[in-house]
Amino acid sequence: MEKVDIYDSNKIKTGIVKTRGVDSLEKGEYVIIARCAIIDSNKKILITKRNRNKKNHPSLWEIPGGHILEGETSKEGMEREIYEEIGVDITSKEKYLINTINVKNKINDVWICKLDIEIKELKFLDSEVEDVKLVSIDEYKMMFEKGELIRYEAFSEAEYEKAIKILFS
Repeated sequence: MEKVDIYDSNKIKTGIVKTRGVDSLEKGEYVIIARCAIIDSNKKILITKRNRNKKNHPSLWEIPGGHILEGETSKEGMEREIYEEIGVDITSKEKYLINTINVKNKINDVWICKLDIEIKELKFLDSEVEDVKLVSIDEYKMMFEKGELIRYEAFSEAEYEKAIKILFS
């Protein structure tokens, strides 16, 4: 059972720790979800397909990441999730937090990282991911419009443009 720190709406720890998936969140309690938009030299975005057996959003595509566990920072948790999901260690790579948005009881942190990845070399170390691909921003938008992507408000075309300016300047 995973333990998570509980935050207030300003991303300040409350001192409360809950068991993920067991304990419900009260009004004003938040958990942090951290994702990393990995963008390659061709300015394509790496997205992962959730396992078809996942309880929430099965078989939908997303920017990789997940819940931050007790004692982790957003950055540490995001790095751990990327490694667990696709076997890529990005701890030594430069990363930038480009967006934080509160949605329901979740604080969504979106990080960016420039990294060229050989898709065929990726290893799915847990059962959360069943596929990976690189997409252009136009493909990403089209997938979003078709309902093939989880509808995160935290990474949109505006964040993509911001990421390109940071990563390629």
